[in-house]
Amino acid sequence: MAEIQITTTQNVTINFKAADAGERILAYFIDLVIKSSYVGVVIYLLSSYASRQGSNFFDSFASDMWSIIALVIIFFRLLFFTP
Repeated sequence: MAEIQITTTQNVTINFKAADAGERILAYFIDLVIKSSYVGVVIYLLSSYASRQGSNFFDSFASDMWSIIALVIIFFRLLFFTP
């Protein structure tokens, strides 16, 4: 495990050990599970709200392609482009 030294703009030196590849992969999958769970909960809440309003969540998007595209972009960004 390599030790990395960073000097900040205030001339403070920070030393830390870099994570191994296995630790980074495990952390990535833990993050992916958490983010996927978040997306699942949001979809569940939206669909349960829509069903209480008397409509089906997914059927209401069948005629509105822009809403589907917006949800895909938001969730895709959440899952793959957040640190």
